[in-house]
Amino acid sequence: MTLEQYASWAEIIGVIIVVVTLLYLTVQVRQGTHLMRSQSRQVLMSNTREHLLAYLDNIDLFEKLAGEEKLSPADQLRFSVLWIINMRSREHEWFQYRDGTLDERAWLSYRNIIRLTLSSKRHRTWWKKHKGSLDPDFVEMVDQLISETPESDLYDERLRAWE
Repeated sequence: MTLEQYASWAEIIGVIIVVVTLLYLTVQVRQGTHLMRSQSRQVLMSNTREHLLAYLDNIDLFEKLAGEEKLSPADQLRFSVLWIINMRSREHEWFQYRDGTLDERAWLSYRNIIRLTLSSKRHRTWWKKHKGSLDPDFVEMVDQLISETPESDLYDERLRAWE
């Protein structure tokens, strides 16, 4: 075999190695993407769980809200903190969706929480006062969502649904 034939075989083997390496890297990137999305969903679920538990810890506050009772300054502070936690969670979910980590189907289910909770007059009033502390693009999306959602007391009705 001549030196030229050895060089041709080496070139063919080199191309095969490059192709196998590219296939391996493609599999690794896909697995990494899957792992990242899985971890992101786990964080979102943990946030949702903690948020719901915080609401349960403050059930008396929601009873007052459902009854249209005027909130004391301490209750107003508790409500605002719970709502900041809520909206920060929704903002985080929106960032995840916008950046491609959260798929559209999951995002739409989280977005419905915004639609539901901001359907009542009381909650919209809170939103107008506090939305300036959130990302402007997120605020724009929420404002658009609110404009498409008729004001109702659906949220308050759901609070009273267990009576």
